[in-house]
Order: sequence, then C-alpha cells, then structure tokens
Amino acid sequence: MTPPLLVARDALVFFGINAQGMLKQDELFRFMESTGPQWWLPVSGMTRERFWTSRRHSLMARTSTVRILEGGCRPSEKVTVEHEITHGRRARGHRAPEYGFIDELRVRRDRDGLVVADLVSHTTWIDFGDGVPKVAAAPPEGLDCPLEELPPPAPMPTAGEGLAEGLFRWTPRECDFTNQHVSFPRYVERAENALADAGLALPARPVWQGWYRADFKAGEPTTVATSRGDDGALVFAFSGPDDLRPRVWVRLTDSA
Repeated sequence: MTPPLLVARDALVFFGINAQGMLKQDELFRFMESTGPQWWLPVSGMTRERFWTSRRHSLMARTSTVRILEGGCRPSEKVTVEHEITHGRRARGHRAPEYGFIDELRVRRDRDGLVVADLVSHTTWIDFGDGVPKVAAAPPEGLDCPLEELPPPAPMPTAGEGLAEGLFRWTPRECDFTNQHVSFPRYVERAENALADAGLALPARPVWQGWYRADFKAGEPTTVATSRGDDGALVFAFSGPDDLRPRVWVRLTDSA
C-alpha cells in the first residue's frame, strides 16, 4: 500500500545553506518536524507527544540516511517538502520482529522542480511501560493505519584503514528534547570535525548514513575513530570509554 503523502510549503533560510548553496543536513530534520506531526492527529486522534506519553512508548532511530543532491540554493527560496510515513513490522533474523516506521522525505525546489536533498529514517518502537526501555513486542494500540512489512536497514559498516582518532564530550545542545539522546545531525557535525582534523575534504554531494546500537547522552566522554573502508567510504565509529564495540557508526560517501 502506498502511504499518504504529507506536503508542506516552506522557504530556505540563510543559516540552513552552505557556501555552495547546498542544504545543510540539519534542515531536513527541521522540515520533517513540520510535516511529521500532520500524520499523528488523523491516525491516533492526538498529538505525537501525547500518544507516546499515554501509551508509554517512544520511537528510537535505527538508521538514518541524508543525501545532499543539488547546489545553487538561495535564502528565502521556496521549496516543497514531501514526506511519506510507513508503519510496519521489520524482521530481525532469528530474533522476534520489531515494529516501527520508515520516513522518506524529499525537499523539492519550486523554481525548477529539482529534489535538492532527501532523507530516509528507520525507527523502532521502544516500550518503557515497566520503567525499563526495551524493543516493543508489538506496536502500541490506537494507531489507525496499516501494518506493513518493512525492509531491513542496510548492514552496519566495518572499520578499515585508521586515519585519525579524537576524544570529546557531548554537550546538552547536542541532545534532543524527547529522550535526551544525541541526535543524528550532531553525529554528522562531529564527523565533519573529525574529517577536518584528518585533513580530508567533504565530498561535493555528501551522503551521510548513521546506525545506532546504543545511545549517547550529554557529558559522556566519547572517542570518534575515522577510517576508510574497503569500498573507499569514510567511516566514523563513536565509542564510550568502556565500550567493547562502537555504539554509533556514521558512513560518508559522495552522491555525485
């Protein structure tokens, strides 16, 4: 079943565009916040935040992909945001399936119809009803929408040739309001810093992919290890001081 298309009219802002007229990846998440809430009221009868609180469930990202596709954008330029939300069940190998969403968002420039950037996010329902957050065994009740079979996210990358390593602490501004976790745009920002520290250039049309095994919160000391994978992609592994393996992976390629 094709999910309904959510549409919003918006305009680009000065601080959301870089020197090449490309959208900064933060902007796609800002746009998603303008369209996503449209979905909840007709489907659940209440706002997203009220639904999460009343059902004692929340959503956590599994993977996110942001592609910056076109430059030449200008402040105040009119754009159309197109957003599709699919709710369903996702297989997890030999483990019980999980339930969540796929959000697909496109930013289309009105003057020429070009898609200048897009975003795909896979999320999972987390049940915190007994006080211990865990992957939900079923979706929360009260959603009047189809339950579809969702494709699995892309497999996590593996580290390759080591290029650089840095240590820092997360700040409160890098954590989101709902669950206090570090948000995906901030992992990308830290990866861009690590890229500069390694003396490497950002691709002309960057594609950022993120995978989350566990969360980070403000104040946690974190190591980011930069490496180049066998396929040439740059890989950034974020680990805490006692982690045996990275909690978050970020992969950078070029869509050109």
